[in-house]
Amino acid sequence: MEEVWRGTAWEAMCQNLTDNTMRAGAFQAIEVAHSHLARAADVCGSYRRELPYQPAGAGDALPHLPDAMEHLGIAISCARQLSASHDGSGHVFSLCTARIGLQDSAPLTWQRWAGHHADAADHAAMALQRLQSAWSHGAAGSDAVFVMLKMAPFRMSGVGLLGLAGPHAAHQLLDHHYQHNLAMALRVAVAHAGLTVVPPQGFPLWDAWGHAAEQLLRRAADDLAMARAALENMRRAIIAQFFEACWMLKRRVAS
Repeated sequence: MEEVWRGTAWEAMCQNLTDNTMRAGAFQAIEVAHSHLARAADVCGSYRRELPYQPAGAGDALPHLPDAMEHLGIAISCARQLSASHDGSGHVFSLCTARIGLQDSAPLTWQRWAGHHADAADHAAMALQRLQSAWSHGAAGSDAVFVMLKMAPFRMSGVGLLGLAGPHAAHQLLDHHYQHNLAMALRVAVAHAGLTVVPPQGFPLWDAWGHAAEQLLRRAADDLAMARAALENMRRAIIAQFFEACWMLKRRVAS
């Protein structure tokens, strides 16, 4: 019966170590979201600082935002799964090793394992906190970009759904979609309209919203960088925890 408990403890640690799919998914989603947010922030800054400016189109920045928020959601989901898996495997390992007396027979190893386990949990919590902060900053930055879009006059630059309807109808349609889904509003504005935003020259309110949008999107990108670092620290703590678990289990078998 002891070997069953020992085998279950070993499986729990292996599962924790090999959650590669979720971990890779989190890293990939963070990288994609970071790239989109940084690009959108750069374009917002160029709208502000380069007046008078004739951008190629509002699509230079806006399509990045829905994709960024979508991948942020994926990263948050992966981080939550990683945290839950780590907590669950740690609980199983603790239960099994206590049941067969390993914690008492190797107290120092057990303390080191518990320390690494706690460190990994702290890093997971930090990663999730920074991801949620990135979501908040990204959503607020998207709102600010939308206000910029609403504030600027539209200039026809192509034949599209909103272009045929005219600027007034464009604003009405944007309002309608914004009430339901900001991402949809942005997609409607740039994917179907064929419109170009003409930044108002010498307009302080435009500059203020542009500055807010740029800063919020950059904060979201910074949050993502910190979340990635926290997940990497979590990975290192899990590896250290795994080796302590191996030593603990092998030591008991040798005796």
